Amino acid sequence: MFSTYYVYTRFLTWSPDSQYLYSQTVFTKKGHPKDLKEAQLLKELPSIIGDDEVVCAILYVRNQFILPGGVRRTVEEIFEEEGYLPYDERVQGLRKESWEWVKDLQVAWDKDVALAGLRQLRAQL
Repeated sequence: MFSTYYVYTRFLTWSPDSQYLYSQTVFTKKGHPKDLKEAQLLKELPSIIGDDEVVCAILYVRNQFILPGGVRRTVEEIFEEEGYLPYDERVQGLRKESWEWVKDLQVAWDKDVALAGLRQLRAQL
């Protein structure tokens, strides 16, 4: 538990409505996989994680930009302010391709949010 962990984060994509930015964070520590099949599979996949590291946890995050006054900002607006070109054809192509990886996460999160709201409503009745 008190080992040294290494953290890798990458931005995956943003939602078609530009409200959510998705990222993945991988936590690793020094070591080797105990399962030989897993070790072979990991060697076949391209990765930035070192051969001498083992994945401990993977965290997916959905971010939304909301100003203190409650005003929601789109991902494209934030990117433009930072000097990026979010409407570039290549960037939009990458966003759409990556969206296929995380669209099921969006559905799951929206379902959890809706169920939590129903639970709160039931508790108030």
